[in-house]
Amino acid sequence: MPETPPLTMRPATPADIPLLCRLNQQLKDDEQARSRLPWDKLVARLEGWLRDEGYEAALFESGGDTVGYVIYRREPDPCVPDAELIYLRQFFVVRDRRRRGIGRRAFGLWKQGIVPRGMAIELDVLESNPAGRAFWEAIGLSPRMTRLRQESS
Repeated sequence: MPETPPLTMRPATPADIPLLCRLNQQLKDDEQARSRLPWDKLVARLEGWLRDEGYEAALFESGGDTVGYVIYRREPDPCVPDAELIYLRQFFVVRDRRRRGIGRRAFGLWKQGIVPRGMAIELDVLESNPAGRAFWEAIGLSPRMTRLRQESS
C-alpha cells in the first residue's frame, strides 16, 4: 500500500483567491446551494470577506496538490458573555480525495493550529447536504439549533 503524503496547511494569499473561488463553486454544487454568483461577484465576495469582514482562509495541501480549504473568523459567542467562538464559514475537501480521512486530518490540523483550547467552533450545514452533516457529526460536532426558513411567494 503506497504511503499517504503528509497533509499541510498554509495561509491563503490574495494570489489564491481564484483557486478558492473555483473550490467554492464545487462546494456550492455539493451543497446544492441556491446561490450562484457570477465569477466576478464570487471573487468580490471572497475578497470582501478576507479584506473587510475579518475572515481568514487556509489551504490544505498533500503531495503537491491542493486538497481543500477552510474559511473562518472569530466572533462573539452568543451563548457565553464576553467570550468568542470560531465561526467556520466554509470547509471543503476536493471530491477525488474524499473518503480517505483527509477531511478528518485537515480539520484536526486546522483546529490544532488555529483554535485556542476551550474555544467553541460553530458552522452551518445546509439541509441539502446530508453527506456534509454526516461528516461533521462523525468528527464530533453536534447540532445546537436548527435554523428554519420560508421563501416569500
